[in-house]
Amino acid sequence: MALCAYCRSRPAINHDHVIPRAIAKKRAGLIPDELLITVPACFECNIRKGTRKLVPPSWAAKIPALKELIPGQWRVWDGNPMSPAFTAVHR
Repeated sequence: MALCAYCRSRPAINHDHVIPRAIAKKRAGLIPDELLITVPACFECNIRKGTRKLVPPSWAAKIPALKELIPGQWRVWDGNPMSPAFTAVHR
């Protein structure tokens, strides 16, 4: 079983839409398919992330493209709910 793309410590039992579905729907047809994929996520990280503009460490290089397509602060998140990346991003 794969590990969570965010915390890298728990088994991934879910698939997280890095770009939340609500945002993707508003920009239908404008977002390239490679940014619409899901990443493996554990239950805790998937629930905590919710619709926040957070990406797993493996997506760090994609942040400039995300910011160009979807305004706002996109941050790399390591699954820690106390990290500044998590606490600074609002829905």
